[in-house]
Amino acid sequence: MQNIRNVAITAYVDHGKTSLVDRMLQAGKLFREEGAELTQELAYK
Repeated sequence: MQNIRNVAITAYVDHGKTSLVDRMLQAGKLFREEGAELTQELAYK
């Protein structure tokens, strides 16, 4: 996954798309643990 730069995820509403992307970014060490809360917060505004 280190060379992937673009990702498309399609799913119905409330099926965990944001959570999946957060975990992928964390796994790739591109995202801080604290940032997940911010991403979730922004997604619901």
